[in-house]
Amino acid sequence: MHNLELILFPPNIIWWLLCFATLLVLFKKSLGYYLLIMGLGLQYILSIPMTAQYIFNYLQAYPIVYLNRIHPKVDAIMVLGGGRYRGAPEYGQDTVNRFSLERLRYGVWLANKTQLPLLIAGGHTCDCYKSEAFLMKQVAEQEFHTKVLDIETQSQTTWENAKYSVELLKQHQIQTVYLVSHAWHLPRAIYAFQQAGINVIPAPTMFYSSYVGGIYQGLPNGKAQAMIRLGLHELFGKLWYQLRY
Repeated sequence: MHNLELILFPPNIIWWLLCFATLLVLFKKSLGYYLLIMGLGLQYILSIPMTAQYIFNYLQAYPIVYLNRIHPKVDAIMVLGGGRYRGAPEYGQDTVNRFSLERLRYGVWLANKTQLPLLIAGGHTCDCYKSEAFLMKQVAEQEFHTKVLDIETQSQTTWENAKYSVELLKQHQIQTVYLVSHAWHLPRAIYAFQQAGINVIPAPTMFYSSYVGGIYQGLPNGKAQAMIRLGLHELFGKLWYQLRY
């Protein structure tokens, strides 16, 4: 799936289109020019903050957790892994990447505020000795000084986060959890956990905003292009789950 995504998602898909259009110009000029214009148009649309903001406004549908409205039936907080920083030279070993750290920080904060137990889900997405959940547990306990109740270490995808968390929650007699992840990742994650039969309440963090206005919404930039690619990954990822499972 990852290799297919590299080929079919921007910017690569647009470059394939532009290269194909350039070749067509040599043989079928009208069709070639049409595809060339379409490719340039797509390149522009998929590189501007306006498009990124539109996609993330759709993805970031769940509200924040208000501490004065804590759900009375929630038994624990579960944080989803977001990846690892492999071979971190400054630490001399693997550690959590930015996404995992951002999710973990909010999960720890929420656990301390609510006094609910903390669980972490994240397995081995590579041939690595330590799971993402183990690395996150290390950071939570050694750097944030917050005890982790248990970790799920078998999963390689968000879908498997949910699949392998079922038994873990049963072991601790946990029925409902606050599910912590990035606001834009939660629609896919919530769907996976609900399909696994787990009662979840979304606890989103790190809401994306382009923080630009006016003419700058229409000016292409690298950050907008990267975020659009991330947003498309989430949109098509959820669709893939719905079709496959």
